[in-house]
Amino acid sequence: EYEFECVELVMRFLYQEWGIAPWAGNANQIKNGYPAGSMIFYGNGTHSLVPGDILTEDGSSQNPNGHTAVITAVNLDASGTGTINILEQNSSPSGSRSLNVVNWTISPDAYIYGQTIQGWLHALANQVGGSPTPPSTFGKSAPGNGAKAQSPSPTLSWGTSSGATSYEYCYDTINNDACDTSWISTTTTTASLSGLDNNAVYYWQVRANNSAGSTYANGNTWWSFSTLLASPALLAPANGSSLLNLRPSPSWNGVTGASNYTLQISKNNNFSPLQLNVVAAGTSYTVPADYPAATTFYWRVRANGFNGPSAWSAVQSFTTANPPGIPVLSAPANKSLTTNYTPMLQWKPVSVPLGTTFDHYRIQLATDTAFSSPFVDDSSITDISTAQFEVASSLASNSTYYWRVSAFNSNGEYSSWSVIRSFRTSLLPPSPSAPANDSASSVQTNRPMFTWSDPNTSGVTGYTIQISRYSTFASAVMTGSSASASFTPAANLPANTVLYWRVQTRGGNGPSLWSSPPSALLTGNPPSVPVLSSPANNLLLPNYNDPAFAWKASAVPTGTLFDHYQIQVADNPLFTSPILDATTPAPPYLSNLTLEPNTKYYWHVRAYNSIGDFSGWSSTWSLRAALLSPTLTAPTGAIPSSNLRPTFSWSDPNSSGVTGYIIQISRNSAFTSILLTARPTTTSFTPTANLPVNIPLFWRVEVKGPNGPSLWSASGSFIEQ
Repeated sequence: EYEFECVELVMRFLYQEWGIAPWAGNANQIKNGYPAGSMIFYGNGTHSLVPGDILTEDGSSQNPNGHTAVITAVNLDASGTGTINILEQNSSPSGSRSLNVVNWTISPDAYIYGQTIQGWLHALANQVGGSPTPPSTFGKSAPGNGAKAQSPSPTLSWGTSSGATSYEYCYDTINNDACDTSWISTTTTTASLSGLDNNAVYYWQVRANNSAGSTYANGNTWWSFSTLLASPALLAPANGSSLLNLRPSPSWNGVTGASNYTLQISKNNNFSPLQLNVVAAGTSYTVPADYPAATTFYWRVRANGFNGPSAWSAVQSFTTANPPGIPVLSAPANKSLTTNYTPMLQWKPVSVPLGTTFDHYRIQLATDTAFSSPFVDDSSITDISTAQFEVASSLASNSTYYWRVSAFNSNGEYSSWSVIRSFRTSLLPPSPSAPANDSASSVQTNRPMFTWSDPNTSGVTGYTIQISRYSTFASAVMTGSSASASFTPAANLPANTVLYWRVQTRGGNGPSLWSSPPSALLTGNPPSVPVLSSPANNLLLPNYNDPAFAWKASAVPTGTLFDHYQIQVADNPLFTSPILDATTPAPPYLSNLTLEPNTKYYWHVRAYNSIGDFSGWSSTWSLRAALLSPTLTAPTGAIPSSNLRPTFSWSDPNSSGVTGYIIQISRNSAFTSILLTARPTTTSFTPTANLPVNIPLFWRVEVKGPNGPSLWSASGSFIEQ
């Protein structure tokens, strides 16, 4: 009679047959707790079976605890295909069944809900069909774990495992501690690989096999190594080619994973000594100086990076050209300013090596040092001695241009470009606007406003104006400067005189040419400029009504008659929208103005003769209408003596421009016996000491500010009783 449960059946068998003590676990768990010193577990399909092995099956929804049974007979051919017999409990009426096996793989157990076969436990004491113990532990040797920059054809090696009859190795590119390709069998402790991808990470493992089982290297820890970067493939110059210049620009294909490249050039194919050894960030490099002419060089490249450096590329060669010399530029001077917009470019004639013939010069002119869209790209000069080129089309003004020259021979070989030079085209000159170009009609003043138009749209910092008695400007009556396109002389020009004037523009690409032709004018013969006398400059006026303005009378030139003065008053120094623009025959001028309190005003005067000639404006003076006075609020009258430090308060009619106040407290209304003076910043004040009692006291306040102080307020009085 068989035992009550499948696990109990198996445990009794192991104990009675092999002396292996039972351990806890459901049927699908017994493979987890078996004594490793007495047994070994083989996964389904990994090893041959022998009678006495213990079968284990996964659980399912119908039977979550799984199943286990004793293998009683093995009927398999050499390939591991056939049947096995099992002894079991609770899964078949007779207690025994037969299961199909293909290539050592037991088919799912259809009788018990199609459960998957996990594998089988083999007792080491079971000598039927194999060795008593699996191979001994061993380790991998090379490549070392994590080794980088390995050959794409590496040799794997590992130590010897005692008892092994064969080894199997696996390598793949998936880091999952499993073989995702296939195990490859060998009887040696090395394996030569080939055809691996460059710059790739590979994972590998080895296991030692015998009939008792398999032992994985390094405790079943997979190792990794990464392969070397690929070598670059050279592109240009082609191998054995002849260059047309002396500055080769080698290029090559990019390599995946490369951070940069090492380029070597040498006159010898063993690269000793080196002509060039440089690290290039990209996949091309242009040598910075000319190489010797008509010389063969060898070159190679390797990639650098985490898995580098790569092996050197194939070695290729090139031969340099035998071109004319490099042109040396002479004019215009580097960074010079020119007012000629079709300049002549000049350089020194080049020399030509023996056995070669000069063909032409190539000239380039552009607005950038890369010459990406040259304004001039000319190869028309074929005479070696004609070392100059005149720009045919006008260049843009206020611009920087760059130019260079190269020389070619009849074989198409050419020199390196000359050193790049630059020059700047100047700003355009202004065009005079007023006074009009007229030497016959008077401008009626000897301080006229000069204006002009400026064709430049940028780069202008100011203007210079010259005024002269001569159209040749042999000497100047006046030279002035202006930030805007106008100028008014600060001093009188010669009266009743024909003068000439011109303007030039200043700026980063300046100065420009002078405006041309010079513009003529006839100055007037006006009275002298008035000299202001009152109100004094920047005077504070406490009275806002009808201010009077005075000045010294102007002198009148002989042969002319005085006519009137013009006076202007405004609230801004530019006199835009003046509040007064009046004439008067003589000073002073009594205005009918009512000034706004807390406001600054400006005024000036000029004089006219009987034919309309007028002087320049006088100096501009200012006057200030004072802040309004405050109105006292408290205290007033009799106040109780219990409050000997009353709070004083007042109202301020000014809405802006106030910086503070002055308060005075006095024993008399004339404020000749001051008890206290304070400077509060708000419209109230509390004394810090007691005021006297039974004595009439008087107080007043004025406002402080840029247009202050104001007049004192009306005085207030009170008495402490």
